[in-house]
Amino acid sequence: LNHSGCYKIDGTDDAKEFKQTLHAMEVIGIDVESQMQILQLVAAIMHIGNITFTENNNFAAFPAYLLGLKASAIREKLISRHMESKWGKQTEQINVTLNVEQAEFTRDAWTKDLYARLFDFLIASVNQGMRISSRLSGMPLSIGILDIYGFEIFDNNGFEQFCINFVNEKLQQIFIELTLKAEQEEYVSEGIRWTPIHFFNNKVVCDLIEARKPPGTFYDL
Repeated sequence: LNHSGCYKIDGTDDAKEFKQTLHAMEVIGIDVESQMQILQLVAAIMHIGNITFTENNNFAAFPAYLLGLKASAIREKLISRHMESKWGKQTEQINVTLNVEQAEFTRDAWTKDLYARLFDFLIASVNQGMRISSRLSGMPLSIGILDIYGFEIFDNNGFEQFCINFVNEKLQQIFIELTLKAEQEEYVSEGIRWTPIHFFNNKVVCDLIEARKPPGTFYDL
């Protein structure tokens, strides 16, 4: 949660986007109680990701509260592993204590699994909401989602972050060209009446980085 050390992005209104997110969940049919459970789960995932392993046993208290679990259960799952040892016809249960590296791996794997399950739930909720709208409108509906690289913003940004952010810009440009610009040009050619969508074409940003004449940032580097 705090690895980047960056908590605010210029031009981003977190409160406004939070309200938009809640409204979007309401639109697709997620009730208020389920919305709160989703927010609790997201908060739990972030707090679990911040867990560090020391002699202090209080690290699991707040994530346990958010998930509705006992802190002792979380602690046991993160720092130990159950194994079975068979000797002849007998089976013995062995509790193995994990080292710090193994415990951190378990923590990260758990948060990824929780997030994946939450993501699947949201996709199922969107699909369910669209099925209802489709039945009411009498025609099939669909939506395409492209999960692209996110911008990485740190106090000290290296070449790796620069490349990741450039890929983000390129994918956004492709989306603009294929989905917005090309579609609107087709509407014009066919004489279809529609409300034009005004958008910022980030080609100027991509040219600043990759252009050859004049040379962009990549060529200067």
